[in-house]
Amino acid sequence: MHLLLVEDNEDHILISMEAFGNGKIANNISVVSHGKEAMDFLTRFGKYPLAQLPDLLLTDVTLPKKNGHEVLMFCKPDTALKHIPVILCTTSSSDQHILKLYRNCAKFYITQPVEVNNFLKVAATIKNCWISVVKITAQINLHD
Repeated sequence: MHLLLVEDNEDHILISMEAFGNGKIANNISVVSHGKEAMDFLTRFGKYPLAQLPDLLLTDVTLPKKNGHEVLMFCKPDTALKHIPVILCTTSSSDQHILKLYRNCAKFYITQPVEVNNFLKVAATIKNCWISVVKITAQINLHD
């Protein structure tokens, strides 16, 4: 499975790479640091002409250049991208914030944990939900 991680915090990137790598959630993890870069990656624009579409997109909501909401809204109307499940992470637990994400077709919302052990638990939850239970593109070969 190919995971695209959109995260601007270096510590969160390192924790994510360890959590998803150790949990054997993804065998290919691509990392971009802001929303505009994610959009370029997804459309194979600029420095990403050979980018492989991810099977799962995990993005922070609060990003520079384009935020997680904008990345989500960019993907959903695009026929080449709308099948990719988008999981959004943020430190906010506001009901209004969460409702906005789901109304915009987020598949999963995670309150981003600060502690490493809690982040490992979140990674395990993602694995259990999106890898073990839900069939996603890597398992049904939509890209071919």
